[in-house]
Amino acid sequence: MEVRNAVVHRGGIADLRLVDKVPGLGFKEGEAIHISKIEFAIVSTASIWYILELRRRANAIFPGAKNPHEAGFSEKIPEDLKGYIAARGNSSRKMEDDVVPQ
Repeated sequence: MEVRNAVVHRGGIADLRLVDKVPGLGFKEGEAIHISKIEFAIVSTASIWYILELRRRANAIFPGAKNPHEAGFSEKIPEDLKGYIAARGNSSRKMEDDVVPQ
């Protein structure tokens, strides 16, 4: 959440809140935040999974509201995430080659 806030509301610059709340990321206040394509894919996929999970829960409460086009999406996303995470861990490229353009 802190990275998202810094990217969306601070122009991609690490603020004191991010530095204090998530010291493990190693950012310094005022430093530019770079997000790799793999990291972006992980966060995007996780966000989609979260939305579909909310929809699944709503379907359980309101069974008549199911959308037949959603079938199978929720089950596929964890596999996609595993693949992205594996690719991130096994990347032999330089981080600079994998950064999403600002």
